[in-house]
Amino acid sequence: MIRIIAVFILLGFFLSVGAQSNSFPSYIKSGNITYSIVPSINQTWGFQILVNQKPIIKQLSIPALQGNQGFKDTIAAGKVARLMIQKIRQGEMPPTVTIPEMKKIKAL
Repeated sequence: MIRIIAVFILLGFFLSVGAQSNSFPSYIKSGNITYSIVPSINQTWGFQILVNQKPIIKQLSIPALQGNQGFKDTIAAGKVARLMIQKIRQGEMPPTVTIPEMKKIKAL
């Protein structure tokens, strides 16, 4: 009897984890996703990701790097913003960006 209860508890856990990982707000799936470049500290740049003109992510520092320094120019910030938008459209939320990905798109 205890084994049966344990199986149902585990089954419920895995089903709830699976439901959470597949849950993606419908307003993001169907929304107009854009970005805007924003100034950051020490004359550097960051960006905002917007869905239907409402900010959902504000990134003022370079992702995956320590510190809070922004991008050296607006072009690099825009490249990473577009990469994050691509990941959001593929269902990754929150979108994560790695150093190798930023080097590949020549943002670092």
